[in-house]
Amino acid sequence: MCKIRKSVNVVSICLLLMCSTIDAQSFSKFNYKQNDVRVFTEKNILTVKNDYIERKWKLTEYGLVTLSIKNIGTNKIWQNDRSLTVCDWSYNGLMDGKQKAKLLSLEAMKDDDEGFADEHTKVIVEFAYPESKVFLKYLIWIYPEAQGIRTQSYVKGDVTGSVIVNKQSQPVTSPAIRLRTGKNFKSYETSNFAPLWDASYAFHPKNVEYQVSNLNKTKKYKIGVSWWNFDGESRKQQVRLTSVDGEADITVVAPQFLPDFKQDNSKPAEFLVDVPDAVFADGSFRLFVDNLNNAKDAVVNEIWLYEEGNNTSASISGEDARIVQLKTKAPLGYVLSSYFDCGEKNPDEVFTVYGNVDFVPLNATKSKRTYVGYFNDTQHRNTSHTPILKEEIHSEDIHNNEQNWWANIVALEQGNDGIMMVKESHKCVNQYGVETGSFIVNSDGIYNTGTSLDIGDIVPDKYKWFWGSWVIPYQSGDVNRQLALKSFDRKRFPTRIDRDMYSLVCTWGHSKNPRDGRNYATESEVLREMDYVKEINVDLLLIDDGWQISLDAKRPAPDEGQGWKPAPSVYPDGWKNVKRKADSLKLKLGLWGVAQEMPAQNMIWNWKQIGMNQVKLDFASLENHDMLSNMMDSVRLFLKAVDHKSSVSWDLTENKARYGYYWAREYGNLHFMNRKPFFPMNVLYVPYLALRDFWLLARYNNLNKYQLVIQHAKATEHASDAYKHPETYCVATALMGVPEFMAMPRFYQPDDRKEVAQLMKIYKSVQKDIFTGFVFPIGNEPNNKNWSGFQSINNRTGKSGYLTVFRELLNMENKQHISLFFVSPGQKIEIINLRTNEKTVQIAGNNSDLKFVIDNPADFLFLKWTILR
Repeated sequence: MCKIRKSVNVVSICLLLMCSTIDAQSFSKFNYKQNDVRVFTEKNILTVKNDYIERKWKLTEYGLVTLSIKNIGTNKIWQNDRSLTVCDWSYNGLMDGKQKAKLLSLEAMKDDDEGFADEHTKVIVEFAYPESKVFLKYLIWIYPEAQGIRTQSYVKGDVTGSVIVNKQSQPVTSPAIRLRTGKNFKSYETSNFAPLWDASYAFHPKNVEYQVSNLNKTKKYKIGVSWWNFDGESRKQQVRLTSVDGEADITVVAPQFLPDFKQDNSKPAEFLVDVPDAVFADGSFRLFVDNLNNAKDAVVNEIWLYEEGNNTSASISGEDARIVQLKTKAPLGYVLSSYFDCGEKNPDEVFTVYGNVDFVPLNATKSKRTYVGYFNDTQHRNTSHTPILKEEIHSEDIHNNEQNWWANIVALEQGNDGIMMVKESHKCVNQYGVETGSFIVNSDGIYNTGTSLDIGDIVPDKYKWFWGSWVIPYQSGDVNRQLALKSFDRKRFPTRIDRDMYSLVCTWGHSKNPRDGRNYATESEVLREMDYVKEINVDLLLIDDGWQISLDAKRPAPDEGQGWKPAPSVYPDGWKNVKRKADSLKLKLGLWGVAQEMPAQNMIWNWKQIGMNQVKLDFASLENHDMLSNMMDSVRLFLKAVDHKSSVSWDLTENKARYGYYWAREYGNLHFMNRKPFFPMNVLYVPYLALRDFWLLARYNNLNKYQLVIQHAKATEHASDAYKHPETYCVATALMGVPEFMAMPRFYQPDDRKEVAQLMKIYKSVQKDIFTGFVFPIGNEPNNKNWSGFQSINNRTGKSGYLTVFRELLNMENKQHISLFFVSPGQKIEIINLRTNEKTVQIAGNNSDLKFVIDNPADFLFLKWTILR
């Protein structure tokens, strides 16, 4: 470790002005070396470099500002001498280019983030801002022999008297009602027979859909709905409440005809019903008003919510007279907690941004910009029109600022060189999250904004983190962009072969409703399923929701007083019998839990009993910095206590602010989607849609960090075309990631189970090479009519790997040429069919392509490829 630190130990903000700072002579003598990494200073310039990348910062009166980034392999230097930016980071009112900084310390050391990252050099630079009474700690991570640098800031201070330029947004604590599907009609006319709240409505041909969120999971709720006919149509409609994942789907108002809108004393129909516990396990649910006949539209006028309690209702927006009516009619023991006039539009989403976290100097006005982002809420992106990837390419000149709010990644290319910035946060295209900010690209450079911290989060006695940022230079081109990102991602979020490489079966996968799903997690069912898991050559059984509650429970919270331990009524002997059988079959185990509710100590207790390889954490709602930080602290405590012998599988299937795609993966992997053999349609398994999303995921992610769902072909409802595919086809779609059977193997037909077992046996013989390699999508994007697939690249040599090639159901061609990555025209390629052991040799075509033959649609190839010369 190399260290220059002349500051005293600061124990109080009041000592800030007494701190001794580094003088210019000491700063200019800093020098550190580890492997191919060097960190050194010359005058007021800090340089951090290895054999692949060099980044220089200038020490200014306000902090550090990046001067240049060099791609050593191509000698390209990204810089902008005309930039007026004075510091890479900022926070409005505290560190915004007006308050001067005092450098307190500079250190460099070898680090692995307590075992959660690959070994790297960590540089720590600490500053004080006396005027605003805050401290900032700036971290730089550089890995040996890696082409990228990660940075992250931490801040603390006494900000009680600070004036912040952007006023902080108040966190939403009361229930919120938001239109998801439908259109609004807002009436601005009233009369004796129709007040405004009765004359406005939302409508949709099939169903009007709302999401109700921010509910207190420990309370009871009643929901009210009003409607009537405005156009004389004879409507028959119903109200359904569903959980956000669609697993629980309950009709709460029986089908009936609507009263007509007439100029007399008739009133809209009003319904008030209990919100079932089963539909808001994560604090939110969806409300559907379904059109049940051939009327033009489903309609709804109002929605309101009563919450259990006797406190005075908070201020609620709406027509005063109507709010008074509804408060007066509140059932005993309830208060009005939310109201929505369905003629109103949703309020525009406000994106708060308090500061910057990173900056790259360059003139971007004439460049190609690629923006990349992924959607969460995979539960409701199961159609041909809802891919999980959003990728936009811009090549027009930038005349002012180009700002992007939805992307995780911006990649800028000029000529043969590119540079990429990655926002390490839980941002998704459809979920802004906690102050995740934006990318701003202009003639000055690329700015990464969004700190994660509200002004109220900053405290005097604890450093709190900003979102991290990656900068990765690369050689221009699609495949180089993908490889550069995946290579650095692998360093930042490493895997452990003995712990993380497995295939799994999830007990939730065949559930028709929540109670049905929970029954599969009882002791007798788990013991039964283990034999089938072993029979199909799968490594791990994930015991999903149901192990922690009684057979009468309607919510996932433990209800027998034992906490997050097996419920005594369904596991009379605790984990003893499950552990004994798992050991005898040499099966690994996983365990489901509720994020933010399952304490680390309970995770540790369960691990000591059954040594589970993963804990799947569901239902998270991480809506402010402390929630984010507390969740990560809890998981870190658990994993350190078990010496990293277990991991976490994050569930990102909902639209809540959860984990996203570029954050928290140092703790494990992600459960990517739920797909079932039954209705509801939002999770019904459709092979080409699942394959499409795996294919899109593989563009900018390492698939060995994602559990990819496999579902039954023959057992799936015929509203899907899954039944037209072989069971092995569905299995093969997931082999380049972490194969997750939501297809419970007991429901395979015996012959199909043997075929699946044989395929999994072949897969396990090459699993390690696939898992440790890099995977790329090849062919065309799956659409049920194409040839598509995946190519894995051996991480050590780059001259061999594996292929899964799919001829989709509606494709009419039995042969296709597909281009491969990292193969040059004219090279001799050996191909081994892993299912038949047939060996062939081909010469790569002018487009680095090989010819593939599949005789029948809805079939696949599983191949090994090797460059012979």
